[in-house]
Amino acid sequence: MLGKKYLVANGCSFTEGHMLGNEGAWPKFLGEKLNLEVVNIGKGGSGNDTITWRTLEFCEIKKDIAENSLFVIQLTECLRYHVYYDDMRTPPQEWHVTPLCFQRHMNSFKDGNGASKWIYKNKDELIYVYNNITFALYKTFQNILSLTSYFESKGYPYIIFDGINDHKPFEHNGNFYLKESNSDNINEEFKIKTYFEDFERYITRREGGYVINENLINNVFSNHYIFKQIPAMLKFFFDKGITEFNDCDHYFKGNSGHPNLEACDIWTDILKNYIEETFGKTK
Repeated sequence: MLGKKYLVANGCSFTEGHMLGNEGAWPKFLGEKLNLEVVNIGKGGSGNDTITWRTLEFCEIKKDIAENSLFVIQLTECLRYHVYYDDMRTPPQEWHVTPLCFQRHMNSFKDGNGASKWIYKNKDELIYVYNNITFALYKTFQNILSLTSYFESKGYPYIIFDGINDHKPFEHNGNFYLKESNSDNINEEFKIKTYFEDFERYITRREGGYVINENLINNVFSNHYIFKQIPAMLKFFFDKGITEFNDCDHYFKGNSGHPNLEACDIWTDILKNYIEETFGKTK
């Protein structure tokens, strides 16, 4: 039996609720179904670095709640990079960018905060910092390892699932690829570097950039608390809408590309069953 009082949820706008707010987000549904009080610390636009840091920070500051909680963490797209901007004149500001941002006009960045405007001003050079798929996924793997190691050291029950893209690369003809959000097709731009000739030189001399070895992939996803029984939340409802209604937007209508109330109800039934199979029923 899972004898906890709280459900602590974190993630991006899929967890915060986007236009529907916390009252229309999956943590509210899941808390009601598990009979747990909900603490939703999700924030739209968050990257996996921020989701990880804020979760661990919450646990250390709110220890009385953390010790009596089930944690359900939604990972966002690994390509979302955290930018922390401090011009030493105004308070520090945060922003997130993805490689796709630099392929668009980025007009919305012109009118954002200081971090956003700085990104827009320097976009032609910043693309070289934020365009590496392997490094983006590598960072998310380190975030997963940080979360799982922390939760297990504390004895906190947890589930981690993918919200936007599937972080488990798939193999094709000896190469590994990251899946796109809405597609299982092979995209050479999403090819992951998984091989190094000399591990000692790679690990000590940092030569050749980051690599995600197949052993690391297998070790991360052998953890049964990493929920991989069905696709990432976005792809699950994209496909479900096409299959049932011939409409990929059906489960996002009314929430601007984010899971709507019907989707959250369905998703939390799936999560509830998995949680109860893993930890037992709540009191």
